[in-house]
Amino acid sequence: MSSIVVYPGTFDPITLGHVDLIARAASQFDQVVVGIGVNQQKAPLFSPELRLQYVQQVVQEWRNVTVISFSGLVVEFAEQQGASLILRGLRTAGDLDFELPMAMMNRAMKPNIETVFMPADPAYSAISSSLVREIARNGGDLSAFVPKGIISALKK
Repeated sequence: MSSIVVYPGTFDPITLGHVDLIARAASQFDQVVVGIGVNQQKAPLFSPELRLQYVQQVVQEWRNVTVISFSGLVVEFAEQQGASLILRGLRTAGDLDFELPMAMMNRAMKPNIETVFMPADPAYSAISSSLVREIARNGGDLSAFVPKGIISALKK
């Protein structure tokens, strides 16, 4: 049986914490589908096309990782991809408080799709895309937080 996991997020921008989860997932699952969420109610820094391009650049070393933009419900996207698992990263207990009700709602909608939680590597547990955007807006050093190829895009 092939294991396909969907790792959804806005990835605005992709951080080293995201990359760590993708790398770990790529070693544990047959196929990882990184889902770039397009939410019209959010005002992302980068367009969906740019986020897709940046994430594709970062994950190209893993043959079993694909990147796809999607809108709508994550469970619907997971089902369309043939995935039986949704991967969510946990940095803090606060993340669990947010993620657990969402996982339960997803399971209520699609009982055949499970959510798996992977704890963040402690080295990346403080990194969030919103903090990275704030550091970028204020001209801070981003090298410890995002892949090298993303730094120049953030500085613009």
